[in-house]
Amino acid sequence: MSQTGEGVLRLERTGGIARRWDINIRPNFVIGDDTGLADRFTIDTNGNVGIGTTSPSQMLEVSGPSEPKIRVTNTGMAGNPYVTIGMNGGNNAALFETPAGKDFKFRIGAGESLLIRASDGAVGIGMFSPGAKLDVAGRVAIPNFGGGGAYQARKDDASPVDVLMVQNDASFQNATRLRSAGGGVALQNLAGANVMYVAESGAVQVSGQPVINASGQVLYA
Repeated sequence: MSQTGEGVLRLERTGGIARRWDINIRPNFVIGDDTGLADRFTIDTNGNVGIGTTSPSQMLEVSGPSEPKIRVTNTGMAGNPYVTIGMNGGNNAALFETPAGKDFKFRIGAGESLLIRASDGAVGIGMFSPGAKLDVAGRVAIPNFGGGGAYQARKDDASPVDVLMVQNDASFQNATRLRSAGGGVALQNLAGANVMYVAESGAVQVSGQPVINASGQVLYA
């Protein structure tokens, strides 16, 4: 250990493979090594911490020339699961990475915000147990769909069966309903009356009148 003339405390090993670390105050607190006299760790006068940068712009900034990453590992669980956050240099994209077989979850407070399930890639929004490739708890909105306003879809909460309601405003006062009924699919008005019904056999009814039978014959136009 030695001190140089510029407020530098030097830790140096001369035996074996020579190594040297310098601790500087200039005015930032800096730890550097002897690899090209590079600065590795910085605390600036604002209290910002930089790893790989001498001018951190945030409370913690990690910088590097090739895919800089931060990893948090749980050593108290089997397999030491981890999450890695960084930048993917191949396509200049943000990277969130977990080990194989581990689900990826976003949680806000105690709520279930977002899940990507490792086993099948299913995505749950507002839930951690998706029952389909994409499962959303709540309404789905499509802003400015076709230039005709914002369309929304939601389950009819007042219905004892699953009914999908689609409307181009937030009120759902004139919504179109789509529901499964009797093995077929019904397109209904807001009152629940069938406007069109497609049976499991393929027969089609419009406003209660058959127009196509199960053999595909058009009964009337």
